Amino acid sequence: MKRIIEISIADILLDPAAASLLLTRGCRRKKGCPLTVRGCCPSSPALLFLLDDEAKISHVPEYHLAPMKESSTDGIVAEINARYAAGHTFIGSFTAADANWALYESRAQTENQPSKKTASRKKS
Repeated sequence: MKRIIEISIADILLDPAAASLLLTRGCRRKKGCPLTVRGCCPSSPALLFLLDDEAKISHVPEYHLAPMKESSTDGIVAEINARYAAGHTFIGSFTAADANWALYESRAQTENQPSKKTASRKKS
């Protein structure tokens, strides 16, 4: 483990996009491969995100905190699969304000990397 980032659950509920950006930026480094989130641990009133560099990834990860729309097992599995198909890897989940939340990782888009929509248009 290389780093722990603590984010208030209240901050996540208030602005999940800003909390996601904080986590994404916390994984960047000036030298070496980026850190990746390996999991999260509740520590009321916050969450602790555990980061390391064991994966030796070459891409810059981007993280997204999002409420899960489904609560049934089948619904949660379908939601995770749909996000995976869209390029988001499920990292973990937690409960806040009587709702399930998930943390997803995706590859950050770069100027030289076409989006999936652009790449699919070029194939047509």
